[in-house]
Amino acid sequence: MPKEPTPDEKPKPKCLISIPLGANSDTYYEDIFIPAIEEAGFIAIRADDLYSAGDKLNNIGISTKEATVLLADLTGKNAVVLYQLGLAHAITRAVILITASMEDVPSDLRTLRVIDYDKNLLKWDNLLQKKITHALLEISKNPYFAIAPTFFESENAEKQE
Repeated sequence: MPKEPTPDEKPKPKCLISIPLGANSDTYYEDIFIPAIEEAGFIAIRADDLYSAGDKLNNIGISTKEATVLLADLTGKNAVVLYQLGLAHAITRAVILITASMEDVPSDLRTLRVIDYDKNLLKWDNLLQKKITHALLEISKNPYFAIAPTFFESENAEKQE
């Protein structure tokens, strides 16, 4: 559980991770995503760990609103990941998109920057970890570069400022 900041400390930004459930999800989360996110100075939160009693869509909405950035793995075209990505876009959250196959990225999203990874490469996990850390550091410098300009036209963009 993340340590609460003292009154003198600025709270760390939160990176919400939305990944498909499956055999490798826990390993990727523990061995790649958490180290990459923490190295960039963010708190890692896994979307599927936040669900509690009540409406699942409400939990998705609350966790997305509380996050500074959403890390979405589009591998497998998972409906929940895509829903959460759409919500993050609608409320003008920065997003980092990753995938093991560009075929899993819907054509409308291919204009956005997507980090692809190839599990057949030697040390692919280290490379992915470095790319995620780099993306988060860039978002820390200017989060608005990680939001597609189209979404700034919404009334939510004014709330972000």
